[in-house]
Amino acid sequence: MHEYASEVVNKAIRYFMEDAASGRYKHKIYQVPEREECKWKRPTKGCIHMDVDGSVNRRRNAACGGLIKNAQGKWVSGFQQNLGYLSSTIAELQAIRIGLQGVKQLRFKKVQLFTYPIEAIQLLMNDSGISHPVRDEIDETRLLIFPDWDLDIS
Repeated sequence: MHEYASEVVNKAIRYFMEDAASGRYKHKIYQVPEREECKWKRPTKGCIHMDVDGSVNRRRNAACGGLIKNAQGKWVSGFQQNLGYLSSTIAELQAIRIGLQGVKQLRFKKVQLFTYPIEAIQLLMNDSGISHPVRDEIDETRLLIFPDWDLDIS
């Protein structure tokens, strides 16, 4: 269990560093001179690569989408969905949930999930309490994360 906690902390630090690199957060000690180019990386052998994203426009209309590629980078499946009026963090959370539901339906057992927002990951990894306004969505997504499959969230 200690190894899992360390892995989660390392991922959170990496997401924070990426946000700092983009200028979203400024840290007095840690500064990134330049952001690396973002490009597709081949998944581990035997894994499926899934990218998901959620967004909100100026009118507060939320949508999400994602795509699934095999190890050779070939498109396997994808999705997009209009979500109505939601925050960007909840749109990202919904993107993760819908993407995982799709992967589960396709019966893939090894998945590498790529998503950018740290807030959605934090909602899934931390206890948000029983009174959290989106507790049901968090719990539904958590149930998809921990079944009998190998899932890596980056």
